[in-house]
Amino acid sequence: MTNDVRYAGEFNMNLDDNTTWNESSWLSFAIPERKINGFVYYFFRPNMNCLNGGVAMWDLTGEYTWDCLFWDWQFMRELPPGEYGVDYNKYDFKAPWSLSCETVEPLQKYRFGYDLKGCKLDLLFEGVAEPHPMASGEEGQLNRSQRFHFEQPGTMKGTIELEGEKYEVDCYSIRDGSHGPRTWDEVPAGGYTWSTASDKSAFHLIAVDDKDSHETKILGGYYMKDGILASLVSGVRRVVQRKGPMPTIVEVEATDAMGRKLEAIGRITVPALFHYYSYQVQWFSQFVWDYDGHVGAIGEDQEYYPVAAMRSWMRSPPGMWKTR
Repeated sequence: MTNDVRYAGEFNMNLDDNTTWNESSWLSFAIPERKINGFVYYFFRPNMNCLNGGVAMWDLTGEYTWDCLFWDWQFMRELPPGEYGVDYNKYDFKAPWSLSCETVEPLQKYRFGYDLKGCKLDLLFEGVAEPHPMASGEEGQLNRSQRFHFEQPGTMKGTIELEGEKYEVDCYSIRDGSHGPRTWDEVPAGGYTWSTASDKSAFHLIAVDDKDSHETKILGGYYMKDGILASLVSGVRRVVQRKGPMPTIVEVEATDAMGRKLEAIGRITVPALFHYYSYQVQWFSQFVWDYDGHVGAIGEDQEYYPVAAMRSWMRSPPGMWKTR
């Protein structure tokens, strides 16, 4: 895996002929005062000649794909017209079904559009720090799933029109991206957790569950304090409380490469449970986080499982979830 941040803003033109080569982009948005959460997420499979992804938006009235405010997940759609990597790329394209991205400033500003099925979206992401490459090490999932992976704290601003109502978006956010072969098997349970509290304060982590425990080991991520961002080198994501199987309170204890300690506690505000990959089920919940003097900073906690593992846990006696 390369850690060259330049790849965060473009297709990797050194791709091989692996059919599972994946070029992904995901961004979160929220309207905290209305208890609304959402994402723009898509991934190219250039060697399969297909593009997948779409837009989701949910609030407290529905937490599944079939009852949330909006859900459009397009799968196995043809690539846009033209030559891949020449006429368009991951951050400059418009799909036949209206999803689009425009690079306003490389590695810093991106405009996203969508206009379909009663939902019209116009959002601008702006980074508050450089993209942070995530090294995979020798254990966990990243070394199996992609050659390069990054996250970037930032802001999302713009509008969404849904069924005649206009929503103003002005929030802190995060985006991530990856490229490389990505297989859809042997993905362990784990957690993806983040918060962006201000232009100078944020964190992100990916943690893997290797003990069927309420504590998951942090594989990597970042900690930004006083505007200085450094990689996480150790720590745990700990589920403190669940409502049935759903995480509702989560603690983070971590140390970064500068020796700084991150202690954060998050509480659920807008739950969601999605199954947009055939192999994986995932709690995709908005959380508010307290850390470094910030109270109620926007973020998320995503806890994901292979389908077989989720089935096993869901069919277990209720008391079993207390062990996680």
